[in-house]
Amino acid sequence: MMGILIYLVVSVAIAVLIVRMDKKSQKTKAEKLQQEKAKNQSMKPDDGKNQVPIALPQQNKNVETLLKESREKARERMEERNRQQKEWESKHGRLVIPVAGVTFDNEDGTSRQRLLKDIKVRGGDAYLELEEYEYKGEPAIRICVDGECIGHIPKTHVKEVSDVLDHLERARLDIERFKPDDEDEDGHRQGRKTIYRADLILIYNKNALEQVQKGVLT
Repeated sequence: MMGILIYLVVSVAIAVLIVRMDKKSQKTKAEKLQQEKAKNQSMKPDDGKNQVPIALPQQNKNVETLLKESREKARERMEERNRQQKEWESKHGRLVIPVAGVTFDNEDGTSRQRLLKDIKVRGGDAYLELEEYEYKGEPAIRICVDGECIGHIPKTHVKEVSDVLDHLERARLDIERFKPDDEDEDGHRQGRKTIYRADLILIYNKNALEQVQKGVLT
């Protein structure tokens, strides 16, 4: 009788242990399945359905503010440039004089056309001089570059150029070339050689000139 009782107790204990082990195994399998499922979901491309919207407070407002500030600064810079330009123009005068005699040669045989061509080709700064002299008893002004005469001020402009000579701040040459064409009797165009012409651009102190002129008048 005692042996049967011991057998039953042992059998029950074994059965309980088997049940517990089976539950633990099922739990472990379930956890593995959940882990595999989570891993697979993380590898899928995000279609945006599960995205949580990120709040960007005042982003559009900040962009508009930056654009407005940028436009305002650009407007202020433009106004400042205009103000400086007007101020500069109020103090300075500008003369543009066509250079006469550019197709003639100098007394030593130097070609003024070659000189103008060389100046245009090399570019850069050149030493420009305006020399006053008399031609047939009348005032005249020759234009020299690096000591070589390239022409003179037209007679009709000598007076106004002479008035500003003592107040010059800048002087430069604007050289252009052109190749005129002619037509013969049959309508064929006959090309002529390239000719170089030049304008003399003078920037002078207008205020200083006006002060001198007022002094002379008074």
